[in-house]
Amino acid sequence: VLQSILNIVDFDMDLEEATLAKRVHHQWQPDTLEIEFSIDDGIRNDLELIGYDINITAPLTCIQTIMYKDNKFSGYGDFRRPDAFASGKINDR
Repeated sequence: VLQSILNIVDFDMDLEEATLAKRVHHQWQPDTLEIEFSIDDGIRNDLELIGYDINITAPLTCIQTIMYKDNKFSGYGDFRRPDAFASGKINDR
């Protein structure tokens, strides 16, 4: 989730781009960087060159996103979960 928020706030991605972006995961133990298999080989090689122990994985997470911007809501369903979708209801007041 944090990666998607950072993609929107810090990297100016729209909701779809942030939801579809490739993801990585790292924690203290084991000291391994997990990357989705779709991450470019050049990036993987660069990470290994600077010392990362890389584990290539299937998609790491699945998120469903919703954003309120410019007085409207938008949502996006992550392709990593094929049966997921964004849905909503508008209440007129």
